[in-house]
Amino acid sequence: MSWQTILKLSYSSKNLSMLKQGIEKVYATIPSGTVFKSRDYYEQFVEAVKPHVGKSGMEIRGWLQFTRGKGLPWFTNYFTNYGLNREYIKREGSGKNAKLTRL
Repeated sequence: MSWQTILKLSYSSKNLSMLKQGIEKVYATIPSGTVFKSRDYYEQFVEAVKPHVGKSGMEIRGWLQFTRGKGLPWFTNYFTNYGLNREYIKREGSGKNAKLTRL
């Protein structure tokens, strides 16, 4: 399932700016030259967004469902695409064996 589909199916479209802020915080902590997989930073993303849950109108119940279900697939796709579009990272290879390197 593509991140666009996940975004349309979930409440995340209402809170996309808050989720982007969490992604920005995560990218800010990754040192240049680091090779990683997006899923390695999911927990850090959850911790970065958690303090803002409820303040932006996002229901805590919805957030918990998101983090336990659709969150990881959404994050891995969006985090990678976000980084590529903003030239934060480069990708070598494709699929599950792709290497992401922080620029």
